[in-house]
Amino acid sequence: MSDLALVANRTKSFFVIRTEVIRQQSAAWKASYGSIHPMIDFVATSQPELLNELKKLGYKMYFNEKVYYDQVAPYLDKDGLVIADLSSNLAEEYLASLPKSGVSIVAVESVEDTTMYRDVLSDATFLLRVAASDNVFDCGCCKEEAVRSLEVAKEQGISLSSFLFLCPSAKEADVVVNLMESLYEEAKAKEVFVDAMYVIGEGIQELAAQTDAASRATFAKLQRLASHVSVSVDGSRFFIANAYTIYTHIIGKKLKTNKESRRILYYTDNGVYCSFFNAHIHKEPICPQPVTQRKLSGELFDTTVFGPTCDSIDNLGDDFKLPELQIDDWLKYEGNGYRCSNYSARSEEHTSELQSLEDLVCRLLLEK
Repeated sequence: MSDLALVANRTKSFFVIRTEVIRQQSAAWKASYGSIHPMIDFVATSQPELLNELKKLGYKMYFNEKVYYDQVAPYLDKDGLVIADLSSNLAEEYLASLPKSGVSIVAVESVEDTTMYRDVLSDATFLLRVAASDNVFDCGCCKEEAVRSLEVAKEQGISLSSFLFLCPSAKEADVVVNLMESLYEEAKAKEVFVDAMYVIGEGIQELAAQTDAASRATFAKLQRLASHVSVSVDGSRFFIANAYTIYTHIIGKKLKTNKESRRILYYTDNGVYCSFFNAHIHKEPICPQPVTQRKLSGELFDTTVFGPTCDSIDNLGDDFKLPELQIDDWLKYEGNGYRCSNYSARSEEHTSELQSLEDLVCRLLLEK
């Protein structure tokens, strides 16, 4: 379906999802990552069609915040789906919500923490969260006690034989990968079985995209480790980003001119406080493409694109080069799908905008 056909008779922003992208990305993942497995964070997308495609490929899924899982759980094919709860939440009310959740893997920060989970999830297997740094957000068992904790768990008959690490960005990747290798070697020397190692955060995805020698060496080390023990890393952005195309409606326009330049300002009905919140805070490349029935002159102008609010933060960029468009034309965005339907600022001021977007979701299922 063409862009013009998609926007015809519409007046509000919407997005299109393409499920065939998931299998395309699966092939690309294998080519880049080899034997390293991807796992998917439920915060990455609110679209069950995409999650079910990922499930068909056998990928594990996880959450740190159960609300993102709960909103899609009724629509998921849970037959054979592996769901991991990595929140390490021990609150009594939270634990009471787990028995019917379908969770089969749980992250803990100590052997003692497994007791409360085993009371509600008798068949669960556990991951030991290991702190790779002293940063306040990197909580978990200290690395000096990690291997011993697996020994203690085995002695007590607890299904705890895997490690979980946090790698928020590529700059932490070398420390995390070295720790993974060190713990594996320590466990091997002590004849302690390590079933698997898991890494959440976008650090490994960022690392895989780096081309400098140090980054390539670190990534190669992780690939070698994956040939000895199962290694799974977050692959959410890799699979989800290109599965969405976002269309925004131009609702306002302003021309700013001086003796030296001319700039066009477009105001659209979807911005930082809705689909582009994650793209904004993570400084993702944003590339608007015009969608219009009008014949364009081919001349390009310095362009700024705003969302619908009067907030100066609601600015998608000042460096675009676009032709002159009119109110009621559209802008199309590709590659910004990661968290676009979930990770939005949900203040009262923008609730109606967000609901309008979700109500107008266009599910274009191009399945092979």
